[in-house]
Amino acid sequence: MRLRSLFIMCLLTACVFTTASAQKIGYASVELILAYMPETKAMNQKLETYQKKLQEQLQVKQGTFEQKYRDYLQIQEKLSESERKTRESELLKMDEELRSLAVDLEKKLMSRRQELVEPIITKLQNTIDEVAKAEGYTWVFNTVDGTGVSIVLHAPESDDLTKKILKKMGVTVN
Repeated sequence: MRLRSLFIMCLLTACVFTTASAQKIGYASVELILAYMPETKAMNQKLETYQKKLQEQLQVKQGTFEQKYRDYLQIQEKLSESERKTRESELLKMDEELRSLAVDLEKKLMSRRQELVEPIITKLQNTIDEVAKAEGYTWVFNTVDGTGVSIVLHAPESDDLTKKILKKMGVTVN
């Protein structure tokens, strides 16, 4: 029984190594590619313009709130208790609206970013797929994860597809 288990284990190990060795694994720096893509630069400019527009909207509302607050501070001692409570209630409501607007504008910015980045990511993925297929790669890994931690700790430079992907996209690196 032991001999049979040992034989099956050896057979499975051989199958795994045979399958793994038949696959070609590459890697690329997606962040670097994105940084050099002209589409990314155009997207960043559009986002910056959009963000300024949203900030202006927020600043106008914030300016109105601050002016009303300063006005209130100047006359608060002259107001009756009920008038003071009414003005304070209005100011609290305006402050709440201002905070809500800030959150809404941030959501709009994130939504716009997602809308603009989606075709860029699609183009990049399609190019990675084309290069991988042309070069015979079964797997292509990003060199770092989303937090900046390196995923590829050691690999032959010949399996770095970054330059080939950039070239396929028509992007020149200076």
